[in-house]
Amino acid sequence: MTIEVQDIAGLIPYAVRIEETIKDALKEIEGKLSLGDVRIVVKKTDHPDGLKDMGGVGGYCPNGKLIELSIDVNNLLFQKSWEQLIWRSLLHELHHAARRQSGIVIGESSFLECLFSEGLADYFVYEITSAKPVWVIDLDKEVIDKLQERAKQIFNQPVTDKLYNDWFIEGSKELDIPRWSGYVLGYKLVEDYLAKNPGVTATSLATLPTPNLM
Repeated sequence: MTIEVQDIAGLIPYAVRIEETIKDALKEIEGKLSLGDVRIVVKKTDHPDGLKDMGGVGGYCPNGKLIELSIDVNNLLFQKSWEQLIWRSLLHELHHAARRQSGIVIGESSFLECLFSEGLADYFVYEITSAKPVWVIDLDKEVIDKLQERAKQIFNQPVTDKLYNDWFIEGSKELDIPRWSGYVLGYKLVEDYLAKNPGVTATSLATLPTPNLM
């Protein structure tokens, strides 16, 4: 693994400890994920508003070889618990990287694959840390049930930028989709699947395509 903390003024006071935190996370997953080399880049975010409710930490895995962590050191929650926030975001993206390295297409395939892949990554975080990422929010059961029925109708649709934004990022007032609903539904899909398949984990499912599971 290659770790690069960009030499930006705001990150300098955290650079050494950020690298140590990343190394600790990598040690934690040794032998748990089938994962080749990954370049991990930590940088100052250009869009702090987008991270304000995520503790100032955002992750992105565009392919199986690169993970980017964007940081807003001025976020109050970041200042209180930045190591946990980086740990959870990194674990989520490492699961994505392992999945992508196995040849599974996540964000550019079906809505179902995207839901299940995000759910697996979030449940992997839970398996390692006993805590959910901040974006797996609590929604009323009635709301989740209604969203699930709507999601089933578009399981096979390709993931467009708008669909991803509506379900996973900003939500949609027009479509009555709460922000981050896709992560909530994905987590529940995985949770329900694991409940029906004792002994299976988000770790063991990392490289299996969703069509083989549903």
